[in-house]
Amino acid sequence: MYKVLIVIATIIISILPFVDLESNYNEKEIRLGMSGPFSGNLKFLGEEFLLGANLYFKFINAKGGIYGRSLRVIN
Repeated sequence: MYKVLIVIATIIISILPFVDLESNYNEKEIRLGMSGPFSGNLKFLGEEFLLGANLYFKFINAKGGIYGRSLRVIN
């Protein structure tokens, strides 16, 4: 167990210098990705999920978004 924690900590520490936390913060929108069944037999389900997400994001954006930033779904 101790060795596993050491390996995980080493991986996290080695990845941190490559993470750019500030690059997208100044943008005016928050983009959230969505994966779902957008083709095939379950296409209707994916379309309904997308409609629901867009409806909720429209509600949030009408109230000013999150810290002044609007939400958008990317599918």
